Amino acid sequence: ALLRLMAAAAALAVPALWGVAVLGPEIVVLLVGPQWASAGAAAQLLGLMALPTVVVAFGIPALGARGRSKAILRISLVLLVSSTVTAVAAAPFGLVAFAAMLAIRSHLTACYYAWELRRELGIDPRAILRALAPAAMAAAIMVAALLLAGPWLRTATGGGILPFTLASIALGATCYALALLLVARRFVREHIAALRPLLRRGTPAVQPA
Repeated sequence: ALLRLMAAAAALAVPALWGVAVLGPEIVVLLVGPQWASAGAAAQLLGLMALPTVVVAFGIPALGARGRSKAILRISLVLLVSSTVTAVAAAPFGLVAFAAMLAIRSHLTACYYAWELRRELGIDPRAILRALAPAAMAAAIMVAALLLAGPWLRTATGGGILPFTLASIALGATCYALALLLVARRFVREHIAALRPLLRRGTPAVQPA
């Protein structure tokens, strides 16, 4: 069940955050204004944290559900120490350096999470990678399409940030959906089948006249 939840969460989080990794400067300008344009590179680096974020988000709840309080304490200490070291080491070098070190730290701590899940719950790290692989492969195709089409889209939209961003989001969503169907058709079928009972349950019954 944990791996299915990770796979479903990755299917949403990975394309969204990797999209930020491509469109970070434009998104920052649109959300907080051109005076924050320099933070675009930091947003791009933070977008690379998609896969570790999924692992971390489900790691502690899974351990807590099994009563593994000591493992949770160890993880909390690792996060505290690594966060402190990252902040202190990156502080002299500015926001972009901090974002870069945070991205590196997130991947390292995700590896530690995977080790704890194997030790405490018997979940093979390779199984976690297999669960995340469909979303990662489809999102990688999406990123490649955005990078290749970026110059053409910028010209076609007249160089405006909003139209370029909206066009890129539309293209990215389309490419991701098609790529997911192409490289992970079984994954798509399984999750559609899992959603059908929920959709039926949420549909109100039609009363006869």
